[in-house]
Formats: sequence, structure tokens, C-alpha cells
Amino acid sequence: MKTIVRYVLKGYTTLLILTTAALVLLYLVIDILEKVDDFVEHGADIWTMVKYLTLNTQVIISQMLPFAVLIATTLTLTLLARSKELMAIRAMGIGPQSVAIPLVVVSAGLASVTFVFNEYVVTEALRELDTMKKLWVRGIPREAVFKHYKVWLKDGERIYNIRLIEPERGRLKG
Repeated sequence: MKTIVRYVLKGYTTLLILTTAALVLLYLVIDILEKVDDFVEHGADIWTMVKYLTLNTQVIISQMLPFAVLIATTLTLTLLARSKELMAIRAMGIGPQSVAIPLVVVSAGLASVTFVFNEYVVTEALRELDTMKKLWVRGIPREAVFKHYKVWLKDGERIYNIRLIEPERGRLKG
């Protein structure tokens, strides 16, 4: 690997890690400040909050990584141009594609990793987060979360909204 490519990728990965960490941390702080009252109000313990933050961090990383890649790429190229390093690279007879191609390859690799991460990790985390939000944030009773909750039924010309189905008792509520 050329020295220039290693140099560019070192600066890029540093900026990518810092940008991703800053965006995720900012998002988490805001989310915690919004939800902590709801957790306390509905009697959640500290381990429930830690589990929520862990699952939510996975989702936030998958949401913030594309923005972080964009920001890190822009900052890398801007810093190289500002310190006249791009001009020095061109003066050495090396084209700008020697700087751009490694950034595109790494970004495409990150896009692929994010796709797989979203498919296999984030979907499970979102299911678990949805259950936790129903229980601890919105305060929906545990029975309603784990039974058939808010079912819509169409019968001919009529549409029914059933709040809760209890199949073991044979009852409909709402």
C-alpha cells in the first residue's frame, strides 16, 4: 500500500471514529434525558435502563454511520486541501484519484457492513426496544404487550379495532 494511501486512510479513520462517537453520544444523551423520567415513573430498574441503552446504541450506530462517513470524508478532503497536501500530491505527479479511490473503497465497505449489521443485529434490537418502550416508556400493561394488542379486523363493511385479545380466556377488550 502506498504511503499516501496509508496517510489518507489514517486521517480518515481517525475522523470517522471521532465523528461517529460524537454523533452517537449526542443522540444518546438527548434520548436518555427524554426517557429517564418515563423509566423511573414506570418502575424500571437500572439494569433495564442499561439494556435499553445497549440496544438503542446499536440502532443509533446504524443510523448515524452514514452521516459520519459523509462528514469524515468531507473533513478529510477539506483538511488535506487546507494544508496544501492535495496540491503537493498533484505536484508529485500523482492524480487526485489516488486519494479518492481509497476513501470510496472504505466507504463502500462500511456500507456493506452496515447493511449486514442492519439485517441481522438491528432488527432484533428494534423488536426488543419496541417491547421495552411499550412496557417502561408508555406504561402499557405487561399482559397487553405479550398478547395480541391493538388488532384491526375487517368484517364485510365494518372495521373493528380491538384493544386486547386474550385467547386463553376467550375475551376481547376495547
